[in-house]
Amino acid sequence: MDIRPLVSQVWRYMRHRTRAKSIFWIHSPFVFGLYTHVFRPAGDLRAASAAIGKRIEAARLALATSREVLAITDFGAGHAGQVAPLIHRSVGDLARTSARHRREGEFLYRLCVHLQPRRCLELGTNLGISTCYQAAALPPTAEFVTLEGANTIAAVAQRVLAENIPAGACRPRIVVGEFSDTLPLLLHGQPWDYAFVDGNHRYEATVAYFHQLLPHLSAGGCMVFDDINWSEGMQRAWQEICAHPAVSVSIELFFMGIVFVHRAQVKEHFEVAL
Repeated sequence: MDIRPLVSQVWRYMRHRTRAKSIFWIHSPFVFGLYTHVFRPAGDLRAASAAIGKRIEAARLALATSREVLAITDFGAGHAGQVAPLIHRSVGDLARTSARHRREGEFLYRLCVHLQPRRCLELGTNLGISTCYQAAALPPTAEFVTLEGANTIAAVAQRVLAENIPAGACRPRIVVGEFSDTLPLLLHGQPWDYAFVDGNHRYEATVAYFHQLLPHLSAGGCMVFDDINWSEGMQRAWQEICAHPAVSVSIELFFMGIVFVHRAQVKEHFEVAL
């Protein structure tokens, strides 16, 4: 067994922890507000975040025990013009290995509470766990579209959303199909304020998503990228995204990266421990 990738990831995490800024080193008012309301919340928001987490994690626990087997067309396998392979995975396996962890889900909830985006886009619905966290933070007037490649997974996610998003919150719409077909159809009309990118975790795909979304994001809009330290390719994609001149603020949380585009401020980069 080759343990070098694991050792490399541990080393990267330790380096991130040593570089991570505390509140005393953050002088940007915008990022300071994020730190105090999203990264290190207190009071009512912390309690609301925990309550949402308890509700959604109960749903995840139920999913994790499911033996239902899904036939999944694997569009993320890099099929390059060939017929995408069909794989079989249980709902329980997907819930245990692919769905967003509670700490990260509660962070997404607080981020959406703080930003209150009007139009939201998610690339990678999976079982709908992260979708629930984000949609629960938004009013019913917000538009939330989430993209999923596999119709069998989308069917399960639809049930999860219907049963676990609180009444009076945003109701997401799932669009099923390969992202290369569905995403261009959504990039028209009013700009998007927020995008959570959790799809194909390869360098080429991640950078392509960024460039596709960038012209259609509102001024000051937010993009969140999942698993930025998952591989060397994802690290390279994250570094390239942060360096783009349209990115005004970039924040690394090790497991996620957040960028804000076209803000009227000096370009800044932060590493923050969650």
